[in-house]
Amino acid sequence: MKKELTVQVDAEVLDQAAAHAKARGVSLDELVTRYLAAMASTASQEKPGDELPPITRRLAGSLKGTDAERFTGHPDQEGRVDADLKEEYYRYLEKKHR
Repeated sequence: MKKELTVQVDAEVLDQAAAHAKARGVSLDELVTRYLAAMASTASQEKPGDELPPITRRLAGSLKGTDAERFTGHPDQEGRVDADLKEEYYRYLEKKHR
């Protein structure tokens, strides 16, 4: 069963997509259908973080176990959170750059 879809697309993008479809010997409808089908099938297999760009995905989690984790709003082992740490960090910078 097919359904009709109406979308508004920038004219330049539409022209490029039509040229892309023509170069591959398919209609624009078929190109969009293939894209949406591919997107739907990968979305069901995605893990959290998969929607991130590749470089961000590689960096995700790299700060676990560091002091940077304390800046996320979760209390550290001493119960300090962002406001306390921010003040501590400013004091550290002032001392460092004297």
